[in-house]
Amino acid sequence: MLKRRRNAAVATFILILLLMLVLPGCGFVKGLLSDGQEMDQGQPTVETEADFAPEDVGTVLPPENASVSDPFEITLYFADAAGSKLVPEVRTIEKVEGIARATINELILGPTSGDLLPTLPQGTALLDINVKETGLCIVDFSQEIVQENAEGVIPPELTVYSVVNTLTQFPTVDRVQFRIEGQNVETLGGGIPAIAPITPSTELVEN
Repeated sequence: MLKRRRNAAVATFILILLLMLVLPGCGFVKGLLSDGQEMDQGQPTVETEADFAPEDVGTVLPPENASVSDPFEITLYFADAAGSKLVPEVRTIEKVEGIARATINELILGPTSGDLLPTLPQGTALLDINVKETGLCIVDFSQEIVQENAEGVIPPELTVYSVVNTLTQFPTVDRVQFRIEGQNVETLGGGIPAIAPITPSTELVEN
């Protein structure tokens, strides 16, 4: 009888000991899972270059108090009637995603003033544009950009700097790298070096 009671007491003690180990363990495991979930939720999202659209990093510059759909002004650079200087033309366009792309497409359309000449040869197409966080804008044109201008009076440097000056009006762009048909080029029309990115020039702009 005494032995049976002793065995029962031992069994009870073992049961209590197991409960003490298992129940805190469940809470501990639950705590680990909970902590892990909270840590996962707190992890910052790592953005890669693939997460950005071809044009990225805030080139859109509407007024701070403007609504999403408010139009705003851009500056385009065309050639004067003599084809010797760049002349700024201010144009109002609707705010869209990819404002740099929209701006270059406006440049391709040509000037609205009859006193100015287009700087990009007829048939030139914008194939791609990419604005980097470093301030570099890579712009890819069709091969027509290096062909002679239809008027025959626009020097190649005006063509190049009309693009560069137009794009660098945005604070997030400070230099432009040209590509033609997706390929890097050593020179543009007229032997203008294009291996390195090109910075804007005010010397060609009419005072």
